[in-house]
Amino acid sequence: MSIGEAVRFFRKANTGLSMNALARAIGIDPGDLSRQETGVRRMNCDTLEKAAKFLGTTPSHLYAVAEGSEKRWLEVILNVTEISMRLGIMFNQAEKLELTEELLDMGQVELPSDNIVSAVIQRKTKS
Repeated sequence: MSIGEAVRFFRKANTGLSMNALARAIGIDPGDLSRQETGVRRMNCDTLEKAAKFLGTTPSHLYAVAEGSEKRWLEVILNVTEISMRLGIMFNQAEKLELTEELLDMGQVELPSDNIVSAVIQRKTKS
């Protein structure tokens, strides 16, 4: 798929915007946009940037659509998001463990039924 075809696909699938409306919004002739979207004529970088911005996306995302790699691109984003969430949970648990250990050392903690606290208690009672 050409980059122009990707713009057309994205325009129709995600915005429902007409070709004429997009052409007016980015300041080019509707006939030129039609030829670019159908792959008859190549889309230049300036037109691509304007179209991407107006459609609420990026040129690189449109290239991913053109290459058929949009699915891979979305999978990468989901994987990064999942990893970030897991790391956030791990850091949160580590901070909780550290705080609980400090409070136990000072004798200022009530013991809730929590796995992390239980692990600290077991570790402290063994030492």
